[in-house]
Amino acid sequence: MQLRIKPYNKNAFPLKALLIKGDSVRHWVSEIHALGLSLSEVDAYPVPGSSANTVFGCFVLLHSNKKLSDLRMHEQFQSVRDLLFIPSFSTLFPAMSEQELRKLFSSSKYFIHPETGLVELPEPIDWSELLIVPVEKCREIEKPQDAVFIPRNVDRFQIKAMPPEDALQEMEDQVFPKKKEFEDKPLNLFEKGKLLFYKLLFTGKEGKQGMFDGSDIKMPAWLSKLWPGFGGTWFDKMQEDFADLEERNKRKVDKLMEMLENDPEEALRYAIPIDPEGRGRGQIGNAALDFFTRRSNFSLFGTDGRSGSGYAVDLGDAMYDLQRQYIKTAEELKRKGDYEKAAFVYMKLLKNYVKAAETLEEGHKYNEAASIYLKHANNKTKAAQCYEKGNMTMEAIELYKELEANEKVGDLYLTINHRKEANIYFEKVATAHIDCARFLKASIVYRSKMNDPEAAQSVLLKGWRAHRDGNNCLRCYFDNIADTKELGREINAIYKNDVSEANVDNFLDVIRHEYKKKNELAENIREIAYEIIAARSQSDPSIVVTLKNFNENDKELLKDAVRFKLNNKGK
Repeated sequence: MQLRIKPYNKNAFPLKALLIKGDSVRHWVSEIHALGLSLSEVDAYPVPGSSANTVFGCFVLLHSNKKLSDLRMHEQFQSVRDLLFIPSFSTLFPAMSEQELRKLFSSSKYFIHPETGLVELPEPIDWSELLIVPVEKCREIEKPQDAVFIPRNVDRFQIKAMPPEDALQEMEDQVFPKKKEFEDKPLNLFEKGKLLFYKLLFTGKEGKQGMFDGSDIKMPAWLSKLWPGFGGTWFDKMQEDFADLEERNKRKVDKLMEMLENDPEEALRYAIPIDPEGRGRGQIGNAALDFFTRRSNFSLFGTDGRSGSGYAVDLGDAMYDLQRQYIKTAEELKRKGDYEKAAFVYMKLLKNYVKAAETLEEGHKYNEAASIYLKHANNKTKAAQCYEKGNMTMEAIELYKELEANEKVGDLYLTINHRKEANIYFEKVATAHIDCARFLKASIVYRSKMNDPEAAQSVLLKGWRAHRDGNNCLRCYFDNIADTKELGREINAIYKNDVSEANVDNFLDVIRHEYKKKNELAENIREIAYEIIAARSQSDPSIVVTLKNFNENDKELLKDAVRFKLNNKGK
């Protein structure tokens, strides 16, 4: 029997081998790896050349029926019972059983060499004899730090607000001047005692005149009668001493008022705080005005080292003049753009916290203004507005959450591209509107805030069916449908399924609005209107007048409708 290999239109046996041409071991290994195979997945056999002591290539036998996606121009071979390997698209003739094949090829494996014919494959290549495997070295891998994320597009900048205490402390440290002592020293205890004695001594009318109008102080009449020898140089010196003490005492307020006019920043170091009732801080008595530097800086919130120790003040009616001067000074500072010091006047000297915060807000000092609203005015709404104006979005959001201003929270989340968080709060707003039967407002939230037109349409339809502002809900529902064919289908569906005696008049009014658009739906809308009017004409003859809304050019129709109404009146 002669065994032949003949061409065939398909592969009759599995493709389990391929031939890599070339005599280089490096090339064989490289190609095996390029095919996506490892050396452990194949058996490789050297293939002799057509002449002695030459190598034609490497025959690679796969351990499995793995399909190769890229053959890299290598020729594939079919495996006949893993004994004989023939080229692809060929077959054996005549066909042989497995027993016959094992009898013929019992000693080894064979393949059909493209040049020399049948070639035996005695032993596979031992790669350990041909390859030097490098020794693996253990290395410690250090993970680099995370890189700084650089966004491709910057949509919005935010300002991180400082905590209220830190913001105000920074303003104290960097804006307000340091302590400066006044040159004139206040009266000491001994001088205060002398002044009190002189006031008791010079109590006559003439004495009072001498003290308050600047004329020479005269010896009281009662003292002349009681002590005729009293007078002369000694009395003159007492007069001069009393006048000097009184001048040092009383002109402090006047000097303060003058300083507030001419040098308000310097005067504020010596200014006297006034409580909301218009009284000066400390004791009100008849002793001398203790006029030292009242504070080390223009601190709005901190202490100046003198809290807890009152000081004697006798201002009388001048207190109200001083109050007016403070307000005038604050307004002048605002005009000059010095909003921090103006706020200091309102808060520290006039105890008007709201005005102080408003002043800082006017001067765009939003962080400081918000701090005052929070700490001293208990006004979270105004504080949130200041944070929002100052682009301190996250701080504003937290305050609006506490105030349950959900729509505002959603709007602010959108400004920083947090759509998911924004929709959570918009959903709360829409739900609240639905619970209160404000379906039109709920639909606006869904459409304009959440970009959810389907939910908006569903809510409008719910409002129509619930008879809550149904006319506007259905009109808006139809207006939101841009496609004319879809609009026609919706009009017919609602007329068929959602129109009853309770809402038929509203439906007729809505389709009248649609009919005025004069598009391809006009004829269909008019037919629906005719059906409604005809069905209701017996119970409500006046409805026929509405026919004119669907026949503007028919002048006779209105007359006929009026006649019909009058003829059927009272039936």
